[in-house]
Amino acid sequence: MDQDNSITVYRAGAFTEEPEPSWHVMAREYARPFDRDWAEAVSAELDCEANRVSLHGGTIPEASVAWWALPKGGHYVEFECRYQHVAAVLVPDQRDWLVFYVTIVLPFLHGHAAITLAHSQHRVGDVLIARARYGEGEHVDPITGTSEFDTHPRWKPALRNQHQTIGRGRPA
Repeated sequence: MDQDNSITVYRAGAFTEEPEPSWHVMAREYARPFDRDWAEAVSAELDCEANRVSLHGGTIPEASVAWWALPKGGHYVEFECRYQHVAAVLVPDQRDWLVFYVTIVLPFLHGHAAITLAHSQHRVGDVLIARARYGEGEHVDPITGTSEFDTHPRWKPALRNQHQTIGRGRPA
């Protein structure tokens, strides 16, 4: 995790950098020699399982947030994108948790959900365009919406009808 021995702390609506707590150091030492999963090491050190919230119940790996309840109150939170660590934040005061969750965690997930939705809509549009141009068949890739007619060498633009279009209404 952080090699500079500091951790981001959220208190009363503000972020600060503070020395990392001893349990964080112990978790890193626990994970390193045996090449253990970081989440497993934190769970073992805090003696509690992580809570995780992600897009569509974990079926979409774009974004997730994991948090652990600290023994003396508060939470330790980690943000991930595509299974890669993005940020870690310590929320030591239980009173700050709801504000942090509503103002930081939820917008993080909502932003990634919007990106995922836009990407899915783009793919659906490509599929609909390909099916409208070429009809259903094995030549249309249902995932990308592209057709073998778009890439096959014998379907050169010069050989096509003048009124036929290729991809997004561009003339052939």
